[in-house]
Amino acid sequence: METLTNLIYLLNQGEKFSHSEKENLFFNVTKLLHSQDSELKRLVFIFINHLQSIDNYFILTGPLLNEINGENIILKTTGLRTIGHIIDLSNIAVVKRHLETVSNFF
Repeated sequence: METLTNLIYLLNQGEKFSHSEKENLFFNVTKLLHSQDSELKRLVFIFINHLQSIDNYFILTGPLLNEINGENIILKTTGLRTIGHIIDLSNIAVVKRHLETVSNFF
């Protein structure tokens, strides 16, 4: 978690990464979504919010929607913020359908 926190700090400070570095970071960090640790997942979502110009965001649509439909209110809200950063025209219909079915959000 310390490494992920440091990466978020660097991105907040304006550190520039090359496209290949961003892609490597993206794929390695998204593997952490398989963890059961909610704090780690939250950091992954925050990291994704700060990472820009990645073409493969569609990979995160499923895991984000699972967290939005889950029980953890912190992951729900963080997932909603993150999905706003990654949504595009190719997956907007799927996201809209899932968001409409979320019941008892809060």
